[in-house]
Amino acid sequence: MLWCMMKQFRQNRFVDGWKKRFSPTAPMNIRLYYLICLLALFFSASLLYVVLNAVNFQTYKIITIVFTCFISLSATYHFFSKYNYTYGLIATVIICFIIIPAVFLCSAGVKGGGLFLFIFGIFFLTVVVKKNLMYLILILFAEYVSMMFLSLAFPRIVFINETTTSVTAIVINFLIASLIIYIFLRIIITGYYREHKQLRITNERLNHELITDDLTEIYNHRYIASELIRAVAEANENSELFLLMYDIDDFKTVNDEYGHTVGNDILYEVAQMIDSEIGKEGVCARYGGEEFVVLFKNKNAEEVFAVAEKIRKRVESKLFIPDTDKKITVSCGIAKYKIGDEAEEFLRSVDFKMYSAKHQGKNQTVFY
Repeated sequence: MLWCMMKQFRQNRFVDGWKKRFSPTAPMNIRLYYLICLLALFFSASLLYVVLNAVNFQTYKIITIVFTCFISLSATYHFFSKYNYTYGLIATVIICFIIIPAVFLCSAGVKGGGLFLFIFGIFFLTVVVKKNLMYLILILFAEYVSMMFLSLAFPRIVFINETTTSVTAIVINFLIASLIIYIFLRIIITGYYREHKQLRITNERLNHELITDDLTEIYNHRYIASELIRAVAEANENSELFLLMYDIDDFKTVNDEYGHTVGNDILYEVAQMIDSEIGKEGVCARYGGEEFVVLFKNKNAEEVFAVAEKIRKRVESKLFIPDTDKKITVSCGIAKYKIGDEAEEFLRSVDFKMYSAKHQGKNQTVFY
């Protein structure tokens, strides 16, 4: 074990290991585990100190020295080892059920500062144990209450001297218990906030993936359908609600002639063109295949037609396939919402306009 510690020092990994164990980014159970190892060291040293200063029986002192040395060595070894919940639980049980009561009896019982450690012990065990071991908390509570009554009923089992009953000793024990509880709470709270933040980020990412088209990186069919239903539900007689539908002309021929990789690149570039032109004033989504839908809520007919034509002409003027004279064009249909129509009727209307543009020669915009 000592060789392991020296090796870590030589390789300059001790500081890194400390940061890894207690960094706010480390999982909460990892930080709690290594704090338990340190607490095992601290409480074993505390027990040794109070026994050597308060107890006059040589046998008790020898037993305490052997016991605390074993606990200290074990805690040190596990501190420099990997996470081990079983050891953490065993160390917690030893601290709460054995060491804290021993410190209590050697620190003047209810007349000394060891009483404050009982509060910490119950808190400590509550944090560490899992649900299937919650009964240990009731057992510990019963043990602490029994210890208090026994120390009052049988004063001879309590070791009292001036050191353990002084105001300073009581205040120190209170501060120690409070500080340790604060450290525990700090670890729990930071761990909770970190995990909550990570969960929020994960939920946002999953939600983004749920409503985003993987290929074009704009909204997908699911999102535009829900937005359309919401817009129709909120529409009134004064609403200016327009729906545009674009379809890439002869896209199947492009795929067959130049391959699906080129076709995918065209879908992406057209989608980005549409999205950049409408800005924040509209909602753009890939409706399916080579079809794109745009929803405008706060534009008049002239403005909508101007944007639609600008997008169509921009697509027509761009050379999508290098070293060829192949033109990529789009046909566009525009429909205005009529009060009383359902979302599906609104979609059918714009779909009809788009196919009208196809039948009239493609590469054009058909308005309502």
